[in-house]
Amino acid sequence: MYFIKSIVDILIVILLLRLVITPTEAYFNPIYRLIFRITDPALTPSRYLTRSALTGIVFTILALVVLRGLIYAGVSKATIVIALGISFYDLVRFLFQVYMVFWFVSVLARRSYGLSFAGLIERAFAPLPFSSE
Repeated sequence: MYFIKSIVDILIVILLLRLVITPTEAYFNPIYRLIFRITDPALTPSRYLTRSALTGIVFTILALVVLRGLIYAGVSKATIVIALGISFYDLVRFLFQVYMVFWFVSVLARRSYGLSFAGLIERAFAPLPFSSE
């Protein structure tokens, strides 16, 4: 069960990366293209529900979080509501950790342009105002 949970966690991380990668970048960058090729089979069921790629990715992530909650319920003998709460809490905690790491890296890098990873971070944090100093 822990192996399946780990696979689900890795797939959630890869889908979160796909949220900030544009199809043009995936065409020109082999690593981004690999992320698209890995996540395409997981997004097939959501294509039947939505026509938007971003909405399909979000639905797939939510479905994986629910699946992880069901795995928590099976492993820890907790109720399903508590296990789903723990799973959603883990997702929010992970997103906050990633946010803080990217923010710290972008502050230290002083928004270095020309690096695709820096552009990826910049798009992920577009609502945040950065000073040009």
